Order: sequence, then C-alpha cells, then structure tokens
Amino acid sequence: MDVFRVVLRDDICEDVAIRWQSQLVDTLNCILKTRGVSDRELRRGILEEFFFSMASLLDGVAGGIEFEGMQYRPRLVFDDPSTPGTILVSDAFDLHDYTHSDIASMLAEET
Repeated sequence: MDVFRVVLRDDICEDVAIRWQSQLVDTLNCILKTRGVSDRELRRGILEEFFFSMASLLDGVAGGIEFEGMQYRPRLVFDDPSTPGTILVSDAFDLHDYTHSDIASMLAEET
C-alpha cells in the first residue's frame, strides 16, 4: 500500500479543482443530451443542483457523512504525478462559488 504525504498547495489546487469540476459538468451534460434531455434549461437545472450540492459537500459547507456516530467530511484532493505518494490539498477556496458560472459558460458555448 502506498504511503501518502499531504501537502498544502494553495497555489494550484483551486485551478485544478475548477478544471476537474468543469470536466465533470461537461461529462454529465453530454450524458444528459445522449439520454434525450435536449432542453437546455432542464439540463442547466440538473447540472446546477447536482454540482452545487456536491461542491458544497467537498468544501465542507454541507454537514458531511455520519458514520458510527461521527461526522466525516469528504474533501477534494489531487495526486501530484511528479512526486508519487504526494496528495495536494487546499482549503483556501470554495468550489461551489464557481459552479453556476462554469455551467453557464459551458451551456453558452453550445449555441
């Protein structure tokens, strides 16, 4: 099993997180279109509700997950490919702040 070293990297985590979220928004948007959800406003509502909820949970804004009487909060972390075993993490930004604008930008590009 790998041994991980956690490194606070405020300088890149925000940009990587925004790109990660944008990639997933695009993935779900494509799935919705493939599954017949052609109405842009309906897709927008689904994307905004899902990703805002998920980002709030990852930001620690939402309560977290209860397990055996304890509250655990998931966090978004990234593996540094240049240094095996290094996990990059930052609490210096809130991913949910970007959710609506990321979705609006992506949908605007569809026209």
